Amino acid sequence: MAKEEPLDPTKLVMDSKGNIKYWGNPNVGFVGNVSGYGYGIYHGPMTKFINQLLPGSAKDLTGDSFSSIMAEVAKGHPVMIWTTATFQPTTLWQTWVSPEGPVRATMEEHTVLLVGWNGQHLLVNDSLTGVAAEAVNPKPFIAAWEQLGKQAVTVIP
Repeated sequence: MAKEEPLDPTKLVMDSKGNIKYWGNPNVGFVGNVSGYGYGIYHGPMTKFINQLLPGSAKDLTGDSFSSIMAEVAKGHPVMIWTTATFQPTTLWQTWVSPEGPVRATMEEHTVLLVGWNGQHLLVNDSLTGVAAEAVNPKPFIAAWEQLGKQAVTVIP
């Protein structure tokens, strides 16, 4: 799927210090190279992409309360969550210019599939580590999710 998802074709431009000056917008499509140096894609284009593959099945939960996200998980609907690779809030933010305007982002941005709750920890499938049902501390995880705009998408069969 990663090779078929929407892409923002905007080329990366860095300044003389190696800071990102100009690049794409994750609200348009995947920024960068999925299998190389890249940033990511946000909920809007991901929802649209899922609905192209499975018409009418993607449900964008962005902005909903975390309890409503967990209600979907309890129904057996895993939820794609935007968080950080550390599952904790970050202070590492930067802003670059895109064709649509400024993009404020963290290179720690990461998505996982929220699949459950064991009574103490959230359970996530993490594509970075390959670990399924990895137990994570809910408080910092939720804080990082909030930093990334409370983005969440699920698929309803």
